[in-house]
Amino acid sequence: MCRLYLSAPVEQYRSQTRSVRINGVVTSIRLEARFWDILGRLAEAEGMTLGRLLSLLHEEALAAYGKIDNFASLLRVVCTTYQAVSAETRPDRHRMAEGNADARFRGRFRADLDARPASGHVSPSTNAKEADNVRRYGKNAGRKEL
Repeated sequence: MCRLYLSAPVEQYRSQTRSVRINGVVTSIRLEARFWDILGRLAEAEGMTLGRLLSLLHEEALAAYGKIDNFASLLRVVCTTYQAVSAETRPDRHRMAEGNADARFRGRFRADLDARPASGHVSPSTNAKEADNVRRYGKNAGRKEL
């Protein structure tokens, strides 16, 4: 089993720092090359640029949680979630997900986009997860103190 994971080319786990614009602000993000590849595929599957995808994820996380402690970690979780959901519907569940996004993931992501108001701002009430948490646990569920 370890051979499978240790056979990954060094280039895939080498860190890359990229300068990106998120909602008009230029910043840099350091991720492993593999995660940049996955984010690129996700952006392409959603029909948007990588910068737009990052901005959207940042906006939605801020709306849901009030602040983001570690955006790079959030992006890694997004990537692993995307891979897991993509793998769920494949005949060979043990094979790493490659290629275009799975339709179920696209559907979930697209539904969140479609629920956004025309202004492009995301409020907690338009975020399905946030709304579900509010129904279950109250107004400040899942939010960290600022």
